[in-house]
Amino acid sequence: MLPKIVLAPRAFRAAWIAWGLFLLAACVVVIRETDRRPANDAYARGAVRWAAAENLYVEGGGGFIYLPQSALAYLPFALLPRWAEHALWRVLTIGLFAVGVWRLCRLAGENAGILFFPVVSLLVIPKTWTCALNGQAAPAMAGLSMIALGDLEERKWWPAAALLALALAVKPLALVLVLLLAVLYRPLWFPLAMALVAVALAPFLAASPAYVLDQYRGAISMFYAAAERGLAPAWPQLFSLASLAGIHASEEWQTALRVAAAIGTLAACWWLVRCGKSEIRIPKSEIPKQLHPLILVYALATCYLLLFNPRTENNSYVLLSPVIGVMAAHSFLVARQGIKAALLTAAAMALIAGHEVCKIITPGAGFVWVGPLTTLLFACGLLRESLRDVPRAFRSVAHPHDSKLPAPQRI
Repeated sequence: MLPKIVLAPRAFRAAWIAWGLFLLAACVVVIRETDRRPANDAYARGAVRWAAAENLYVEGGGGFIYLPQSALAYLPFALLPRWAEHALWRVLTIGLFAVGVWRLCRLAGENAGILFFPVVSLLVIPKTWTCALNGQAAPAMAGLSMIALGDLEERKWWPAAALLALALAVKPLALVLVLLLAVLYRPLWFPLAMALVAVALAPFLAASPAYVLDQYRGAISMFYAAAERGLAPAWPQLFSLASLAGIHASEEWQTALRVAAAIGTLAACWWLVRCGKSEIRIPKSEIPKQLHPLILVYALATCYLLLFNPRTENNSYVLLSPVIGVMAAHSFLVARQGIKAALLTAAAMALIAGHEVCKIITPGAGFVWVGPLTTLLFACGLLRESLRDVPRAFRSVAHPHDSKLPAPQRI
């Protein structure tokens, strides 16, 4: 019997106020520190070059490492005064991220009266601070992706497809989740294909076809160059962690392991969706005992991205914070698994304090091991528990009011 947990309106409002104050503080710091060189300056340079019909990828594998759509999308911000540009960019990116966190909490069962969003926000906001100061686009990509998950749960295929295509336009790293969901949900195929075509054709409306085609060719070359730079053991991803432990993988082995891990991630996600909740819905009034498979799919896709992307950064681990926060809140408030909730909270804190932990424990080894190690342990635990509990979750969803019903007889 699950405890009755009431969603306190004051706590819910306090969480949104906290996000607003957090965003305001980030904007004030960025506007006052005029010597700061945030990450969104790369978008600004891309937008200026786009307006001048110049090559977006003069730095090769550095600088502007995004799709041409990113330069076009940032152009309205680049035309504003500096203070307005940086403030409004953060309003957009952090605002989308906050809405995405809220939507992920709803998917976990907040609409049934569970106090998720305020608790999850406590674990997510600190990790988001550096991203907000740097003006990175990762929070916007994550926000659009998490909102799309909510639309998928409601079978709103076209809005979900549009959001996923926009996430890909903001940051190419969204490709992992886009491909996974496209394979897992057949009704998403056509809307997603149309949305991706629309996003791909959008630059042709703002520039000559020859220029746009040149930028697409330049983007392909840039991605290759960026991947080569990622071979250096200075990025916080799985192979840098292995290198720190004395295990050095060649480029060929890294590619083979990425492919094998991609196949394994797809297989695990397919099994979760197929057995967990492919066509069966939990009533809105029910408190779900198991997390929605879409949350687990997002978690596995994010773990794969962070561990195997050659250019993972420490701030990229903000993508994992909402999932860890939701799972910690669910474990504590619903499943009443105190030890699991404590371990997940510790994982969230490790992602927040990664730099400080590295300075204390391994001051000469860089900041490459706390994030990937935490993510690797989280992914292993997630795979073990989710795949083990899927059949039981499927039965409880199929018979939410009577878990003792006899199994159907085969005819």
